[in-house]
Amino acid sequence: MKKIPKECPSCGGNLKITELRCVNCDTIIKGEYSPPTIIKLKEDEIEFLFSFLKARGNIKEVEKLLKISYPTVKARLESLLSSIGIKKEDEDIADFRKSILDAIERGEMKVEEAVKMLKQKF
Repeated sequence: MKKIPKECPSCGGNLKITELRCVNCDTIIKGEYSPPTIIKLKEDEIEFLFSFLKARGNIKEVEKLLKISYPTVKARLESLLSSIGIKKEDEDIADFRKSILDAIERGEMKVEEAVKMLKQKF
């Protein structure tokens, strides 16, 4: 089965689901439905989400599964939460920025990855 496209291949716009078909009886339901938020996640965000769930939310386990540091796990979690529309308060945003800067300083995160995460967050 093919993957569902995340955006219009022609213009990059948002897509709507307009038809659903039952695999048992071929009943067709037409309408306009928004795709679930998870469909819009990037591949690396989906990988992180499944690793986080596999680890039952234990950040130390996520570190081991993905072979990344604690600050990187926290930064990626914040980025994922932002992608699905869960915003944190200003104080937590400052902690997020600090964790990214600390990870860069320790050589655990590349500047390009940090910039990408900050752009996604803000």
